[in-house]
Amino acid sequence: MKGPIILVIEDNPITSKVLRLASQSENYQILEAQSGKKGLELLKQHKPQVVLQDLILSDVDGYELIRQLRALPEGKEIPILGLSGFFSDTDTTKIKEIGFNEFLIKPLEMSSLINLIKSYVSPSKDAPIMDGKIGLAQRCGLQAAQLNLLGGIADALTDNTMSIEETLQNVLLNCLDSAGISKGALYLLDTNAKLRLKHFIGYKQEDKTLLESFFGQSELFNKAFRDQTPIQFPSKEGAKEIENKFLKQAGLRTALIIPLISQKNCLGIMVLGSLVDNISGTEPLVFGRALGSQIGQAIGLSDSFEQLHNSEKHYKTIMQQASCGILILDLEGNILEINTVGAAIFGRNNDQLIGKNLKEFVVSEEHDKLYQEFKHVKENKILTEGHIQRLDGSRRELDVSATFMDVGGKKLVVSIINDITEKNKLKIQSLLNDKLTTVGTLAAGVVHEINNPIAWIMANISSLTSTMKTIKLSAKDASQQEAIDKFNEILEETAQGAERIRDIVSNLKSFAREGDKKDSEIHLNDILNAAINMSFPQYKYKATLEKNFSPDIPVFLANSGKLHQVFLNLIVNAGQAIPEGKIAKNKISIRTILEGQFVKVDITDTGAGIPSDILPQIFNPFFTTKSAGGGTGLGLYICQDIIQNLGGKITVKSVPGKGTTFSVYLPISKNVSQEKQPMKADSMVYTKNKKILIIDDEPSLLKSMARLLEDYHQITTANGGQAALDLIVKDNGKFDVIISDLSMPDVAGPDIYKYISEKYPELKEKIIFITGGAFTPKLQEFLDSIPNLCLEKPFMRDDLLKAIDKCTK
Repeated sequence: MKGPIILVIEDNPITSKVLRLASQSENYQILEAQSGKKGLELLKQHKPQVVLQDLILSDVDGYELIRQLRALPEGKEIPILGLSGFFSDTDTTKIKEIGFNEFLIKPLEMSSLINLIKSYVSPSKDAPIMDGKIGLAQRCGLQAAQLNLLGGIADALTDNTMSIEETLQNVLLNCLDSAGISKGALYLLDTNAKLRLKHFIGYKQEDKTLLESFFGQSELFNKAFRDQTPIQFPSKEGAKEIENKFLKQAGLRTALIIPLISQKNCLGIMVLGSLVDNISGTEPLVFGRALGSQIGQAIGLSDSFEQLHNSEKHYKTIMQQASCGILILDLEGNILEINTVGAAIFGRNNDQLIGKNLKEFVVSEEHDKLYQEFKHVKENKILTEGHIQRLDGSRRELDVSATFMDVGGKKLVVSIINDITEKNKLKIQSLLNDKLTTVGTLAAGVVHEINNPIAWIMANISSLTSTMKTIKLSAKDASQQEAIDKFNEILEETAQGAERIRDIVSNLKSFAREGDKKDSEIHLNDILNAAINMSFPQYKYKATLEKNFSPDIPVFLANSGKLHQVFLNLIVNAGQAIPEGKIAKNKISIRTILEGQFVKVDITDTGAGIPSDILPQIFNPFFTTKSAGGGTGLGLYICQDIIQNLGGKITVKSVPGKGTTFSVYLPISKNVSQEKQPMKADSMVYTKNKKILIIDDEPSLLKSMARLLEDYHQITTANGGQAALDLIVKDNGKFDVIISDLSMPDVAGPDIYKYISEKYPELKEKIIFITGGAFTPKLQEFLDSIPNLCLEKPFMRDDLLKAIDKCTK
């Protein structure tokens, strides 16, 4: 059965706590109301047997509240006991007038209070009546005996809902209220280890300067702080003059200076004083020591909590602000914590990761590797790379650094991760570009070395053909004519072979210039023809090739080498998609058309086609369906990158078993620069008898060129640049035209041009340069800076004659 109900209307919860502890044996039900409004509600709801009401409340005056309580039907006959930390005859008079049954002075002597409550709950003739003017010594003794009430102070200091400043203010207020003390001040050490005023109660704002000066008695405060011992005023053996001066300055009748102790360290000083009561005696010192120790420990604990909170906040800030992913795992690989960057790397949110095992996200082929590394993480820091798979099926490559830590007996693995997928793509593409540049440089060298001999072969064939025409005219009989015709047939076949070699070298030259970043005027159909010729071995035994080139394709600006690389790759892929053995049935068709502001190139094959589940991935880097060593998976990725950088796009359509079409869209250039083009031969009547100097470091080429031109002009040859300069000086520059190789080991073409410009300026525009194709950036820059003609080897006789005519007119 439940006991009597006691309603406590008091904004200080300590009174209720103490009453509840003291009345356990009586089986009282203690109801708490920390405001007048709440007290009125509880009175109506529960009809208590006794009410304890404080005279000072936050929301209503205590005298007004008792009138409201007595006005209620439920409150007319209930015993109501008034509580106050102050006492005067005026209060007693008012109490009798308003309707309080008793008036009690704080701090309360609980055993007497319980007896008083019992007298109202179960009236008895022998029940003692509590003396409202109980001695202060008895009250202080009670306060020392019931120090568990100060646990409320520790609770307040560790309350995370308030700042430390608000909490200390409440602590000081609670101490005054629970002890019936009138005034108080709190001093704490600052960062410079100096006592500073933090809070005060009962004093006016204008008293702050007095408070900050320790009431002019700093030595008393320093002594209490230094000795860590409370000081009481007045004392039996104290210095009366100092005591009186302090009490007068502080405006108090009696006071305690209490050091606040935590782990043998003094954190500050609390001053508690009363205007009316005498707190001298043994009990206040006991109270003071206990109070200082309790509050000091609570403040120290609060500081520890604050440091812990700041440390945790700092830790969380580092976790979330870090530019890399951070994972906290246990030794089994279960994810305990992960920051925002880490979750983004995994392509998931925190809820999809925390509590899951890392192996759920690592690609299956790396599970054993992960197990072995975790097995030894205690002994060795993990430094590795690995792959995870996201929800969308994409893979990401990670750089991982993991370290074992023992945190408070909890064994953890802290892992730092970075997504290096894009970085590795760029690295591999850079390496590939370097390789392509190297291959291009080698190809340029090959082109140069082949062009020189093919040039004199074609020149000699041309000379032989011309000579045989003359011989045939003087043939005397049919057998000689027949022999000459057979020889001419051989020459014609040889010339066709040489021209084929020339075309192959010309195609190779386009690839050799891939590393050249300069855009030039592009004839797209010519680029496609070059790619077709180079890829011919890939499809010649598998399919026939069909071309449908629009004649209206405009000239536009692009890098010829890169475009050549794109189309060569697509045509080679088309050839590889077609199985061998059915040449007549299979076909590769290449079409160029205009579509709006784009040139569209369709490359279609009748091969195996691409499965629909693979089609979306074919442009991903490193994706390949070829066997190991059959491809890197970068070809289509690089092709797409090249076309996108030109402002175009690549699309693909495929039907498994029927074939595939790749469509390349290239934007038409609006402003096409007019670059110098190689001279094209055409039939015409040429001038003769010009004095020509031919310069080259290939003796065979010199001879063949001399044969080509000797029927038209006076030819002088120079083997190398230095020999040419000697001849020019010897003849005092008396040449009509100079034909000079661009690259020579002793004195190169640009040096010859510079010398002639300085010594014979009228001759500098009469120089025709020839080259085997070994263009360096410096040589290209030189050619761009001059107006002179440049012929690329191999060339025909008409090319030379036409160039000479242009220089001499």
